[in-house]
Amino acid sequence: MAAALVFNREVHTGMALRPSITTDGLLATAGADGLVRIWDLKSDRLIVEFRSEIDPPVVVFSPDGSYLLYPEQGNIARFYLDVDRLVTLAESRLTREFTPDECRLYREPETCTTLAGA
Repeated sequence: MAAALVFNREVHTGMALRPSITTDGLLATAGADGLVRIWDLKSDRLIVEFRSEIDPPVVVFSPDGSYLLYPEQGNIARFYLDVDRLVTLAESRLTREFTPDECRLYREPETCTTLAGA
């Protein structure tokens, strides 16, 4: 019996190590080139790419598929896949209000209050 082809694309130069996949069709690959890439299997589109300090990196999705775990600065870091969840987390840790520019950048512009002279 032949193996099923899941993703017919070169994902890294060299070997792709320990890929991780979500039930929603996201594929995370960590390569011998030190890069971590997240792909959307439905569209064959590269969503994000970043370099890990650990060569080669190891990646794994959280059980609910909402973030990717990867090694960073001697710790295990999280890469949130849901931007709204990431903004909510950032807001919970922010000790001041967003500036008007930050609000327009990270929120829906219509939700931002306009400050005089801004």
